[in-house]
Amino acid sequence: PGSQLLVAESQDLQGNNLSSAYIPWAIANGARVMLYSFGSWVQEFMDGSSNLEQMLDAATEQGIVQVVAAGNLAGSYKHAHMILPSASGSDAHFHVPPAGAISYVSLSVLWQGPQQAATVQLMTPLGGSVTLPGDDSWTTVDGHDIWSYLERSPRGTSRFDVFVYSERPEITSGNWRLQLQNNMALWLDTHVYITDNFGQWAGGVTFIDRLDDMYTITSPGTADTAITVGSYATRGNLTGAPGALSSFSGQGPRIDLQPILDISAPGHYDIASASSKDVASAAVGQYAWFGGTSAAAPHVAGSVALLLQAEPSLSPAQVKERLHISARDDSFTGLVPNPRWGAGKLDIGAALNAPPKPTPTPAGRLFLPVVLKPAAPADFALQ
Repeated sequence: PGSQLLVAESQDLQGNNLSSAYIPWAIANGARVMLYSFGSWVQEFMDGSSNLEQMLDAATEQGIVQVVAAGNLAGSYKHAHMILPSASGSDAHFHVPPAGAISYVSLSVLWQGPQQAATVQLMTPLGGSVTLPGDDSWTTVDGHDIWSYLERSPRGTSRFDVFVYSERPEITSGNWRLQLQNNMALWLDTHVYITDNFGQWAGGVTFIDRLDDMYTITSPGTADTAITVGSYATRGNLTGAPGALSSFSGQGPRIDLQPILDISAPGHYDIASASSKDVASAAVGQYAWFGGTSAAAPHVAGSVALLLQAEPSLSPAQVKERLHISARDDSFTGLVPNPRWGAGKLDIGAALNAPPKPTPTPAGRLFLPVVLKPAAPADFALQ
């Protein structure tokens, strides 16, 4: 009762992130809970050090709870994981579909350690190969222009970005090979994330080996103080038994092994007011299926609002702890906390009745008539 909603676009028409504008705007307008329903996984350090993640943490310090969707990257073949033996190499292959209008491919290779720890080589389906310098320069192989850049985050994560472009107008279809060489005397743990000009959670360019659904929580769900939310099925619509984890739900840990996933909530699939942006011919009074961790996170944001209504003095850390200790476990979650479910399934009733517990600061209905129309489950905007 008496609550107000502040709604802002995360991007402008050119796809630029507007966080430097909408976060201060929300703070200035008295936001107590902020919800982020988008995610990015390429050209991100994925370690909590980005400007956006730091802005979330700064807002937390001001007493504003930050709720973030974990992302829909699990099961999408967009993440490859390779542990390289000392002074040795390994390959990951990705597939560019034929006649897919793929005009560019973007990859980020991440590892915890010095920048010189790895060498990156790329081979096209036509047989041409190039060792990439990572010096913000372009090179050409088999008619493709390839840019690479290597940098390191303040938290010690090295990131090697690769951008493959073609004016044919499509990238050559087939299997491409990405080879990583470990230049260190120790084993090197590496992660590779991929996307293309469509920027979708699934389809398009995908890895065909070295697949791993762990480490698939997207930024800004990787922020230190965020309450990061996964999704589970409640209706069994399309795929997934009621109660089971959604196949797309991003999983932890973070690449620095921090257990970043907090809790899971219904997001597979929910029923929401239909938007003309997502559903053709949507009109007032119509509803649509809405799925994804973007559908799960609002459950948690609303629950946090109820908690703060009941106990306005709760800090963001106390809110997070209350959600953790009251979360449900069952045969689907197994022993919690774990990287797939976080603390378990959201239980706001139990959270409201849970005894207050001091915590240290961490190191984040339908009304008739109803008309259901199908809506695409991909609900995030790529940053």
